[in-house]
Amino acid sequence: MAVTALLHCHGGVLVRETRRRGWRMTALYLSFTRTVLTMPEHSDNLISELQAVLVGPADPHIVTLEARLRAAQLTADVSVLDTLIAENLLFTGPDGQLASKDDDLAMHRSGAVRIRAHEPQELRIRRVGADVAVVALRAQLSVEANGALVMQGPVRYTRVWARESDGAWRVVAGHVNAVPG
Repeated sequence: MAVTALLHCHGGVLVRETRRRGWRMTALYLSFTRTVLTMPEHSDNLISELQAVLVGPADPHIVTLEARLRAAQLTADVSVLDTLIAENLLFTGPDGQLASKDDDLAMHRSGAVRIRAHEPQELRIRRVGADVAVVALRAQLSVEANGALVMQGPVRYTRVWARESDGAWRVVAGHVNAVPG
C-alpha cells in the first residue's frame, strides 16, 4: 500500500496531495482554513476538463468542488453529495419546481434518475466576498428516468457555493435549465 504525498502551490493555493489505493486526498489550505477533498484517481481529468472550459480568473478550490460534485452526480455517490450539499438547499429544476437536499439525495439513492453524461462546455466563477462563489456551468447532459432517456442536450447550471460555519463549502442554492443548442 504505497502512499505518496506532494506539497505544491497551485493558483495561489497551497495544496497537499496524498495518493493511496487509487484515491487522492487533496488538502487545500485557504485563509487559515483547511478543506480536505477526497476524489477518485481520475480526478485530474475531471478537474482538467473544467479548467479547459473556464472563462475568467482561475479558482482552483471551486473548480475542484465542481469536479467532485460532477463525479458524485455521475456515480450517484450519495455520501459525497451529502457532504457537498447544504442542509437548507434551494434548488430549482428545469420544470420550475423547488427541490431540497433530501429530494436530491433521494433521487440519486433510488436510482430512478441517473445522469449518464455530463460534459462541461463553459464554466464561469464569480467570488462574492471570501465565503461565497457563484458558478455558471454550461454542460452537455444526458439523463435517464426509470431507464428511459428524458433529457439530452445542453443545460446551464447556476450554483451558489458558500463556506458554512463548520468551514466546509457546500451548495446552498442552484438552478438548472435546458438552453438552446
